[in-house]
Amino acid sequence: DYLTSKGYILAVGDVTADREEQMNFEDWWVHPSVAPRCPRIHTSGPICGERYFKLPDGRKIGIDIGACGGDTLHLFDDCDTVYAFEPIPKFFNELKQCKHVIASNCAIDDTEGIYKFNCYSHWGYSSLLDFDPSGKMFQKCTEIDKGFDGNRTIIDVKTKRLDSFIEENGIQDIHFIKIDTQGTDFRVVKSLGKYLKNVTKIELEVQLKSLYKDASDKDEVIKFMTDNNFRVDSIIPNSECTKEYEERITFVNNRDLQSSNDSDKYNFNPSKDPIKEHFEFY
Repeated sequence: DYLTSKGYILAVGDVTADREEQMNFEDWWVHPSVAPRCPRIHTSGPICGERYFKLPDGRKIGIDIGACGGDTLHLFDDCDTVYAFEPIPKFFNELKQCKHVIASNCAIDDTEGIYKFNCYSHWGYSSLLDFDPSGKMFQKCTEIDKGFDGNRTIIDVKTKRLDSFIEENGIQDIHFIKIDTQGTDFRVVKSLGKYLKNVTKIELEVQLKSLYKDASDKDEVIKFMTDNNFRVDSIIPNSECTKEYEERITFVNNRDLQSSNDSDKYNFNPSKDPIKEHFEFY
């Protein structure tokens, strides 16, 4: 009852004898969060012989950073739980009405505290960063989106690091993170700290030409991600009218590719197991 109350699942019951003479048997329990990294159990012994058991699938966790009013939640259709962050109160109030979403009214950044946040009437440009009026993307936006930098309101927002949030909520593996924070996407990634390796896929935005002051550039982001065992999965324009100025990059963790390759080394033969009907096999 205690293990069940903590979310553990009985993977294999009475798996093998501890000591043959006393016939003590073991139960193996697993938490769903580790299943993606440990998809099978192998055991062998004088009582049960050799067996391979498939563990129950873990619940997929998604994190939407810069979620607005839930506009991009469709990207998380294959996730069981979605944590969503939105610092602008108006959109946070819309976001928290969405089903299957755990919403937080704060910004994610690489430092924690209370910071000034620039809100614009063209809300998609709102950011912790200030505009760079000399930047080529800023100049492009003045042509295609008149008044985008007008009616600025400055609000105080709470910022939080992702590694702190992960620890506070007992999160293990993360299936997908989408980031759209207008110039601070790379800072959000770095806020994962040591938990970056636990993420399967990350999608973020980079400006190819300057829109905000102190924003990271594409080469810097790609180098950091590849140095941390991620590969570029796709690069697409953020929109047709700004395709030369802004892109969305999706990175995938090479850890999962390696796990898949490792599994090919094993030759499973569950048909020889006399009690195979009780379990799900590879």
